[in-house]
Amino acid sequence: MQRRELLRSLAALGAAGLAGCGRNEEGWSRRQGPPEPGDYPTPTAESTPVDPGGITVGTTPSPGRWFAFRETSYGETEDGYMTVTTTLENTDAERRAAVLVYEITADGTTYARRRTVRLDPGERVTYEFVFDVTRDEYLAADSRSISPRWESVDGP
Repeated sequence: MQRRELLRSLAALGAAGLAGCGRNEEGWSRRQGPPEPGDYPTPTAESTPVDPGGITVGTTPSPGRWFAFRETSYGETEDGYMTVTTTLENTDAERRAAVLVYEITADGTTYARRRTVRLDPGERVTYEFVFDVTRDEYLAADSRSISPRWESVDGP
């Protein structure tokens, strides 16, 4: 009998002790639930409109937006220099031109190669870029990357 009373007392103490664990610090009533998304107070700061001074802000489409990379592989020459081989396709209905630039960066040193790409509609061409960095030097670098980018070219 005393054991049951002891267990009831401990259970009541445990429930009372845990009652504060679910304390609501957000300031909403548990019976009503959390506020609706539009009801949350949103702090706002005083702001002054910015005058761009005649500068138009926008994005310039990539000169290479008409070309699709169909296949790209990485390798090395017989001497061990890095190579990037990539196949491009013109996906537009007109002849398009742009300059494809591949950059290899190894420990802060950037090696770049450029190739002018001029393709008729639907035409596919494979290009190979050979860099002045060996595969071993590239793999030994703490930070390294290989990335393509496009530049404009004058005329088709």
